[in-house]
Amino acid sequence: MNKNAFDVLRIFSAVQVMLLHFNAFFYQSAPIPGKHSACREIVRMFPGVVILFTLSGFLIAASYENSSSVKEFFRKRILRIYPPLWLCTIVNLLVLFCLGQDIFNKGMLIWLCTQIIGIANTPAALKGFATGSINGALWTVFTEIQLYVVLAFTYRRVKKMSLWGWGAVGFLLLMCNLGACYLQDFGHVISKIVERLFLPYALWFYIGVFLYIYREKFILTPPHKWVLVLLLLFILYKCGPIQAVGYYTDIVTSICLPFITIGMAYALGDIHIKPDLSYHLFLYHWIVLNVLVHYGCFAVWSLAQSLAVFFTASIGVSLLSYYLCAYLTKPWRRRFIRSSAR
Repeated sequence: MNKNAFDVLRIFSAVQVMLLHFNAFFYQSAPIPGKHSACREIVRMFPGVVILFTLSGFLIAASYENSSSVKEFFRKRILRIYPPLWLCTIVNLLVLFCLGQDIFNKGMLIWLCTQIIGIANTPAALKGFATGSINGALWTVFTEIQLYVVLAFTYRRVKKMSLWGWGAVGFLLLMCNLGACYLQDFGHVISKIVERLFLPYALWFYIGVFLYIYREKFILTPPHKWVLVLLLLFILYKCGPIQAVGYYTDIVTSICLPFITIGMAYALGDIHIKPDLSYHLFLYHWIVLNVLVHYGCFAVWSLAQSLAVFFTASIGVSLLSYYLCAYLTKPWRRRFIRSSAR
């Protein structure tokens, strides 16, 4: 299990999301006919959010099995998610204040109260600021939290299911994804509720959990030729003229990419990248994007200059966040280790 490339895939998923968001706002400021749609389709071939939730399903299932209790499992999740999120919230407030935005109002208070528990939103007063969102990437955090809670209270039961049972639940989650497409047409409120619930995205997480439980049968036994064959067929499908329906991404991607993701994590061999900045990149790249859009940088900089500044700033801030969070949470982690050892 230790010989894997999960670190590579975590960074890949973060970079894909960063490029997707960069692409959207760069070409709004500096429109180049034909290039926007072409770049978008290349970037969207392997959706980072699908990879993220799949990796989470696999690794969080492992974390649950390695926890002595549900309480210990949630302690580990809290230490992983919340300190970086709270630090990011403080940084975001400081950036907004330095850019002359009004942060002393009721809307910002509501935003702060929801943000610290992982619920992303943007106050009405800031809808016209920069990208139109304070941190548009953070909707995934609340979805992840919901999936962690569901897994904690259902894992022991689903682990005992037969393959037919896994297939039946998988089919229901597939229907949830397709049903979310239909519910999008029921107005803004319904659309937002669907967007924030875990069910449209649960299929990817569920496949990750499935592959962890059946890892000896599907993943850990070499050779991994099936992964390469599936990857080739997937690329041919994505380059073809026919695209299936689906929520967030098409349903073929929702089914195939999770298997490719976990398969490639072991087919690539033993590759580790430290420190793991993937979560911090998810947190901070939108803040950097807001600053660049606010100052109109994309309208005057070339694509290469814009990409260089965007990635350099995002990685730099993420590194600072990683080490600061590691330092600030050290006492909590020591206390947690001592309590777990008792």
